[in-house]
Formats: sequence, structure tokens, C-alpha cells
Amino acid sequence: MSVYVGIDVHRRRSQVAVINQGGEVLANRNVPNGVKPVLSVIGDLPAGTPAAYEAAFGWEWLPELLEGLRLRAAHGPPAAVQGDRLGAAEERQGPVRQRSRSCWSGPGRQWLASLQLPAVSREVTGDALALTGALQQPAGGLDAEVRQRAKAGPRVKVLTWLPGVGPFTALVLLAETGDITRFGSARKLASWAGLTPTVRGSDRTVRHGHISKQGPTWVRWVLCEAAQTAKRHPDLAPGYEALARRHGRKTAATAVARKLLTRAYHLLPGAAAAGAPA
Repeated sequence: MSVYVGIDVHRRRSQVAVINQGGEVLANRNVPNGVKPVLSVIGDLPAGTPAAYEAAFGWEWLPELLEGLRLRAAHGPPAAVQGDRLGAAEERQGPVRQRSRSCWSGPGRQWLASLQLPAVSREVTGDALALTGALQQPAGGLDAEVRQRAKAGPRVKVLTWLPGVGPFTALVLLAETGDITRFGSARKLASWAGLTPTVRGSDRTVRHGHISKQGPTWVRWVLCEAAQTAKRHPDLAPGYEALARRHGRKTAATAVARKLLTRAYHLLPGAAAAGAPA
């Protein structure tokens, strides 16, 4: 008899469920995160049992455990991809975010340095400028590393054809999505990324809400950042402005982010067919 495993991973605990092909719940336990607690629920299952998990913070230990049990797990970025691409990309964001805050950008730093301030305020400001200035070198080095890794194959180049998408955004998308053909349609990809509206139905009434925000946070974040530039592109600006007038600029920018992801869906298979290792 076929059985299936579903795991909802949270920060400290996970909900582990086992059902059979008829939908009967054979096990459903909330256990602390860790190898032994999870094995107490699924450790005796036969090799090849399909397993799927919804990942949250700190999920990285789980795929290795499932592979060690020879369970067929749902898609997750390969370890090499996580380390090589996403690792460098995420590492870059700490110093870059601090460096690029409005007051600490190039013009902001010059403005702060030129202010006539009381002695105490001048000392505090000087310390802050020195601290953020120290981030310039590591952030620059990480930028160079991202650019170097972006040369890995034509799939990155193809994605950077999209307005607002640079090497960093392209690397995050490739690391998170993996094989784009595993998604049956662009809409399914957008739904996986949490960029489709929630739908609530009752009898004959259907209500569409905000985007679901389910799925990989990094994908939504980089796409929404890219949308801030892409919304000014001639191909996207008219639609953005029209939607912004009706529903607000935040909703319009999210729509641009989804359009970018849709275009990526249609572009990537061609790059893969050309022999791109990503």
C-alpha cells in the first residue's frame, strides 16, 4: 500500500503527517525539529516513499535527512546550488542593505559629513559614517563574487535581459526555481512564488484578496525590488500606471513583479535547450 509524507517545517517544531493513497491519516504529529523526532514518525517507512515539505526558516537539515532515508522528496535546490549561488547572494545582502540605506548612500554620507553639528552629535555621526564606511570593502568584494558566479551560463544572461533584473536577482531566481520545466504553467510558477491573489469562495460569491505570500521569500523580494526599476520600462510603464490609478502603487508593482516572473518562465527553457548549465 502506497503512503505519502507531508512535513510543515517551522522554526522550532514541525508537523509530520503520513497518509495512504485513500487519504486515511496514518500519523499526524507535531514534533521538535531534529533527526530523532522526525524519525520517530517516518523512520520505518519503506524506501522510495514520496515526501513533500513546506519549508520555513532553518529547513536545510531536512532534505539531507529525507535523502538519507531514500524517500523521494519534493523539489528543493541542490546542496551545491544552495552553497554556490544562493549562499553568496544572501551573504551579500547584509552589508549591502546597511550600505544602501538612504542616509548611508554616497550622497547621504556626503550630506551628513557637511552638516554643522554640535560636538556630541558630530562625534556620533562620525562614528556612524566610519562604521558604514567599513562595509564598503566587504560589500564590494561580495558584489564581485556575485558577478563572477553570474558568468556560469547563458541562463543568467537571458534573465538579465529582463528590465530591472541584474546578476544577483538572476542567481536567486535560478537557485530557488531549479528546473523551470517542473512548473506546468507560468501561473503555477507565480502561485508557487506567492505572487497570485488569494481566492475565497462561498456559494456563488468569489472574493480575491492580497497575494498569498506563500513560497520562497527570497524570490518575492528580489522580484519586487526589480519591479521598482522595471515599472519605468516602456513595455511595462503604461500597465503599471493604469493599475496604480485603480488599485494603488504597491499592487501595481506586485503585478510588474509577476510579469517579470512570467517572462522568465518563457525565456528559461530556451536557454536550457541551448545547453546552459545555469
